[in-house]
Amino acid sequence: MVATLQSTADPQALRRACAELVQRYPNGGTHRLAMEELPDPVRQVMKSLSLAEATITEGSVLRLDTPGGFAAYGIDIVPQGSFSAPSTNSQGMTMAPWKDGISVWYLNQ
Repeated sequence: MVATLQSTADPQALRRACAELVQRYPNGGTHRLAMEELPDPVRQVMKSLSLAEATITEGSVLRLDTPGGFAAYGIDIVPQGSFSAPSTNSQGMTMAPWKDGISVWYLNQ
């Protein structure tokens, strides 16, 4: 996933697109986004990584993922300046930072 992001994604463009999407939902919460309302940089990343869903979570995180089956994977774009360390939680989700608040993750179920 990281190699694909390196070759196809512009982190600044993703961050701008994420900020634009988060501003549409100022009350927080979780919002599933339709493909039609996603800016081009987000759609391009989703296409290159074969991701199917986009969700605003916690009012500030854009999660792009492909849920279901025995494994799920995706990327999270968190607010600028947020710290993300490589980790694996008790549910088996492994998170690895890519660039400035943009992390890749996968979950083996």
